Parts: sequence; C-alpha cells; structure tokens
Amino acid sequence: MSIQAKGTWVTIGFALLALGAAQGCARVVTPGEECDEGVAMADAGLNEGQDPPGQGALCGTGGFDFDGSQSPWKGGTEAVDVEVHVFACYCCPACAQFAPELERIMARPEIASRARFFIHHFPLGGFPYARELHLAAVAAERQGRFWDMHPRLYGLRAGKPDDFRDLAEELGLDMERYDEDVSDPAVESVVCGDLAQGGAAGVVGTPTVFVCGTALEKAMFLESTLETRLGL
Repeated sequence: MSIQAKGTWVTIGFALLALGAAQGCARVVTPGEECDEGVAMADAGLNEGQDPPGQGALCGTGGFDFDGSQSPWKGGTEAVDVEVHVFACYCCPACAQFAPELERIMARPEIASRARFFIHHFPLGGFPYARELHLAAVAAERQGRFWDMHPRLYGLRAGKPDDFRDLAEELGLDMERYDEDVSDPAVESVVCGDLAQGGAAGVVGTPTVFVCGTALEKAMFLESTLETRLGL
C-alpha cells in the first residue's frame, strides 16, 4: 500500500474519531494494526484462583456469552444477578469521559454487591500507540495494579511507550517484570482476544457496554438499565 493510501486511512480515522467523541469513537482499522485472524486468548496468568461464575441470575439466555477469565473486574465476589462487559480504548475521548462515571456506578453499594463489571481492551485504529497503552494496562494487571494504572492511562492517549513506562515506575511496579510483560506474546494475546470477542459481539466503536450480553444503545444508559434490572 502506498504512503499516500496509508495517510488517507489515518486521516479518515482521526476525522471519524473526532466526530464521534461526544457519542463514542468509531473503530477505524488501519492496515498492519490488526491481530492475526482467529487469535485465541492465551492464559496470561490473570485472575488466578478467582475465576468468576457465568452470567448473572437475572440475565436469562440470549445474550452474547463473554469470556471474562483474563479480564480485570470489580463487583460482587459471590454469585451475582447481572454481568456488565465494557469495551473501551484508552485513546478514545468518549471513553475517558465515561470512565469516572463507570467508577461511580461500580462504587454504589447496592449495585456493587449484585453486579460484576469486566473491562475489555479494544484499541482503536488511527492512533499510533493505542495497542501499547493496552499492553501497559495488562502488564500492570499482572502485578495486581490494573485499577491504579487504568484511569491514568486515559490521560496519556497522546503519549508514547516511554510515558506509559514512566507511569508504571511512578506507581512502583517491578520495572524489569513490566518490560518483560509488555513484550510477552501472552499479554498481546489478551488484547487480541478482547478484539476478537468484541468483533464477534458486534462492537464497532467505544465505549460499548453490554448488560447480560446485550449491547446498550449508549453507555450513558448503564446506570438506569442496572437500576431497572436490579429493581432499585
């Protein structure tokens, strides 16, 4: 592909992302940024000993059956009524706006005890280091620090890998292990696995939120949907 054609892809990507910032960010596939077809999610050593149960008791059947075994999660530690799966990109302005709202919802005691929230990696095309941001998040998760790293990575969407590494060092991560992990194919497979799951579930942009395996029309409807589901 010519340099001019590649430049056109990037230009279109940024235009769509800017246009969708208020509503969500479109996933623009830039040549050479995709994972291998049919990639499987490898065991990256995450969530060991705390494999959560499947869909919540109030979910019924018919929704997409997500694999959350390698995903960071918050919420009820026992059987829950509802599962929420969030696909997000650290480079997406709409995701950055939604992140604190999601944190507030997850912190509501009457919701936290009855719902479980999973975060899935969905780096968008059109940003040069989107994938590296998500690799940094998975590397932090391997050291049990995902939830410390996660909100701050949104502020680095215009940064470079050295900036992500500086954040990891600031948070006190084992940097030798961090450097090994961001280059580990098993860590890459977590991101690729989430991309594959999202594609299979029909995700075309971020943030995309699923409640009981069914996508919400807009992420902003999450709290009211949960209140209805849980009878709050």
